[in-house]
Amino acid sequence: MKRGIITLAVIATLAFAGFLSAQAGPEVFTATATAKDATRSAAEPVKIVINAYVTDMERAAAIEAYKKEGGAGLEKLKDLGTIEVKGIVTPIKYAYSRSMGPWAGRIISVVTGKPILYIGGDAAGAKPKAGYDVAIALLILDTNEKGDGEINPAAKLRVDDQGALVIDDYGTVKVWLKAVAKAK
Repeated sequence: MKRGIITLAVIATLAFAGFLSAQAGPEVFTATATAKDATRSAAEPVKIVINAYVTDMERAAAIEAYKKEGGAGLEKLKDLGTIEVKGIVTPIKYAYSRSMGPWAGRIISVVTGKPILYIGGDAAGAKPKAGYDVAIALLILDTNEKGDGEINPAAKLRVDDQGALVIDDYGTVKVWLKAVAKAK
């Protein structure tokens, strides 16, 4: 009986140590952002580095900050990582990971406190529109930490009655994230 208890204690200790080492560093994801309209298409590499995720309490505080002050409210929060697109590195102010179940992977939402780019507007160097003051990326990952997603380089957010983020994209062209993969 003692041997079984000791064996279980060793297994539990090793499993916990493995969990801690898996969480030790930042999570780095790479992807390709793709967009296409009637006349042109583009593809750009994207790198997302997440150093920390918000807790449920921090999530509620971030949502309140956004409701009160928009992107300016998020800008006041600590940096949780970065999104890099076209050489532009933008701090992440909100990062939340939600499990889709043990066999289905997870969804990661990241939000910046300011836009990355204004795509569209039918002009080169498109200018900001009122309220489009953040960028958001959604990563939909399988259990192997690979998948797809989308990125809204300039967006408005609102929170619905269930507490979910609802996105209003600045551009008329959807920007997809293809071949999302967690770096090893």
